[in-house]
Amino acid sequence: MASSAVPHSSVLHALAGSADFSDTHAGTVPGSGIRRDDVANAFFRSMPAWVDWLFWLRNRLVGIVGLKTGDDRPRDIDPPYVVGRAIGLFRVIEVAEHEVVFGDDDRHLDFRVSMMAVPKPADGDGQPATEIRVSTLVVIRSPLGRWYLAVVKPFHRVIARAVFGRMLRQLRRMA
Repeated sequence: MASSAVPHSSVLHALAGSADFSDTHAGTVPGSGIRRDDVANAFFRSMPAWVDWLFWLRNRLVGIVGLKTGDDRPRDIDPPYVVGRAIGLFRVIEVAEHEVVFGDDDRHLDFRVSMMAVPKPADGDGQPATEIRVSTLVVIRSPLGRWYLAVVKPFHRVIARAVFGRMLRQLRRMA
């Protein structure tokens, strides 16, 4: 698992220059059978219980200061992912051939989470693979948004690594 910049092939790449925060986690899954919807579904199914608890706590605290809250544990997480569909705090923003972009816009900040499954040609031993990429991008809209990002950024880094690792293991079992 590697962390890097928003990929050039992502629909988020055009927004990355104006972002106040962005990160990408990338890893490889053997074979060519994993698709973008598999990645998104694995993402939602890979939340550890302690992350669910943090989202529950987040929703209780940020509602007090006027930030949006969402379903702590959305139940309907299966594909299809179509533009406008809501899953907890996430709304489907865009669907491309190899990518689903979730996010939301608020008066305090806008966020996007891109989930990609990009086929890779066969490597030296003749085996194809799929590169999995999850990118997060945040644009701050107000002082409250700046405060919120400062508070959640350390948690995001830990959560993103944990969820991405679990997600990769799940996708590798599927491959």
